[in-house]
Amino acid sequence: MPDRWEWTTVAGVMIALAVATTYPLAVTATSALPGDLGDPLFNTFILAWDADRIRHGLSGLWNAPFFFPRTDTLALSEHLLGLAIFTAALQWLSGNPVLVYNVAYLGSIVLAGVGMYLLTRSLWGRRDAAWIGALAFAFAPHRVMYIPHLQVLLSGWMPISLWGLHCYFATGSRRALAVFAAAFALLALSNGYFLFFFAVPVGAIVVAEVGRRVAGGESGRGSLGSPGVRWTRLLTDLSVAAVGILLVIAPVAAAYLRVRAPGANRDLGEMNAFSASLGDCWHRPVSGRRAPIVTLAR
Repeated sequence: MPDRWEWTTVAGVMIALAVATTYPLAVTATSALPGDLGDPLFNTFILAWDADRIRHGLSGLWNAPFFFPRTDTLALSEHLLGLAIFTAALQWLSGNPVLVYNVAYLGSIVLAGVGMYLLTRSLWGRRDAAWIGALAFAFAPHRVMYIPHLQVLLSGWMPISLWGLHCYFATGSRRALAVFAAAFALLALSNGYFLFFFAVPVGAIVVAEVGRRVAGGESGRGSLGSPGVRWTRLLTDLSVAAVGILLVIAPVAAAYLRVRAPGANRDLGEMNAFSASLGDCWHRPVSGRRAPIVTLAR
């Protein structure tokens, strides 16, 4: 694990790089938005709405003030609750939703860098590899394409969640498993798509680790080479973690199920059209420019 000085250095460098690569956003953070006035402006409203509802114990959360008299309108889009629980206090203190959005936007870069540094440092035990991983993940070209979609930029919970999972398999630490579950839940509450996408690699890791222990008997070893936990205890712990995650996301899932219209499904043609192909892995986004800054009309 990195020590306090290393943590401070990594976080400081990531903050500095986030500010530098998005300049002049930091100096116009109270009156400008990155990207455009489409999704960024809408997500600005959602974060402000979430903050207001958190202050009132989440009363009326799903009945956002649009498309009246329809109810559960917030469930027609991303709710961003996994982010709002961190930004609500700033909204209450500043009363400036644009500032809140920009802090969250810059924070998404820092979260991605610090999260990947933690995971890479833990897996390889090398600072140079950790820095390469952090910079590559936090400033990957695909993030440029999703500048207007803050929920997509919140992928930094992924490496933190994987770090907790790997540490649990290696040491049996239930505290590490709790980190995995909390980060997974925050990811799911920040981006509904990621709930499904991220479940695939997590499932593969769990199956591999359980299989390793079943095949090797009670003395199966952990993913990092240290003595692991018995597979019977592992299944129990993972089941508890899974139930905990489900309890957190169940109320949110219920709201989305309420607004799901009959027949509102993707057919195979749409899935095919919007899916990535193997060749897409070798292409960068069309636009490689920095985030444009849009100044709001006063």
